[in-house]
Amino acid sequence: MMDTKYSKKPTRRINFLYILLSLFGVFIFIAYVAVPVAFKLSPTIRRHLLFMNYVNFQVNMNLSNPENEYKLKCTKVFHVDSSDGASLGVWHILPGSLVNKYCPTGFGKDLKDVDESRLFDDDRPIVLYSHGNGGTRGGNHRLGLYRLLAYGELDAHVITFDYRGFGDSTNMHPSVPGLVDDAFHMYKWLSSKVNHTRINIWGHSLGTAVSVALSKRIGSDDKPNTLTLEAPFNAVADAIREYPLAAIYKIYPLFDFFFIQPFDLPEYRLFDSQTNIKDVKFPILIMHAKDDAIVPFKLGHKLYESALQGYSGKSDQAKPVMIIYEEEHGYGHKNIYKDSLLTKIIIKFFSHQEIGQTTF
Repeated sequence: MMDTKYSKKPTRRINFLYILLSLFGVFIFIAYVAVPVAFKLSPTIRRHLLFMNYVNFQVNMNLSNPENEYKLKCTKVFHVDSSDGASLGVWHILPGSLVNKYCPTGFGKDLKDVDESRLFDDDRPIVLYSHGNGGTRGGNHRLGLYRLLAYGELDAHVITFDYRGFGDSTNMHPSVPGLVDDAFHMYKWLSSKVNHTRINIWGHSLGTAVSVALSKRIGSDDKPNTLTLEAPFNAVADAIREYPLAAIYKIYPLFDFFFIQPFDLPEYRLFDSQTNIKDVKFPILIMHAKDDAIVPFKLGHKLYESALQGYSGKSDQAKPVMIIYEEEHGYGHKNIYKDSLLTKIIIKFFSHQEIGQTTF
């Protein structure tokens, strides 16, 4: 009886080991076979991972009520038509100096019947902002930047919008051409209200690719004042290679075949910023933190080098500038707006002055 009792233990160990190995095998199959094949074959999966428009941690917040929900002063909410029937949700955040003039109650409802051209009837700079992937124009780090630009010393108008498929814009599948079209229609709308030389294009993360593509598309007769790129990448392929979640696949011998080649299509080449930026002939400012864990600093620096290649050296073209933030600040991917000197840097850049120090 004793022998029978103790002989069951090895059997239990073998069964447990079998289950463990089976689970490990399933994980390996899913991670290194199913996921790569799905990524390769499914445009929908690639689109979801690139745009992440389904990721929104503010689902209960109302973009139509920016004062109460997002603590923004005197903000006009409206929509602008884009291509393919898309309607884009927009905020016009007025400069701090104009809040009392146009919003006596402190709310954007005061602006409801005010013509947009009248709101721009001043000499304040205008920022057209294209946000990165995920969330809406109301993301926390985005709000931090808006407040700095509108309510700080710069005292600027901020025009920020959601692409198709994001926020309160038309619920349709986003695409690279679609996002660029959306930014272009925003620029056309804005330049119909103000002189294009007052407009400063600003993009963050994925929005930098949108902004560079937009800048290339704008005709030389309608070019804006400046282009600012915050935490940019040089090309989609490099951004995929360096993305944190890609780390477990880099040892995979077919990594490029499954994860890079699917982006070698004409529509994705619109986001080939390292090529497009060479055709941008107005002032370019690139800002990147060395501790950026989402878009590594080296990708922003590669883009800067490409911008320098497009610099002619002629007196009518400003040399591209790159601002570098050391790791000690902890700005990472989203918090460059916290730099106490950023406003002074932007004021100089928008007014085409020498910035001076470029490493902080």
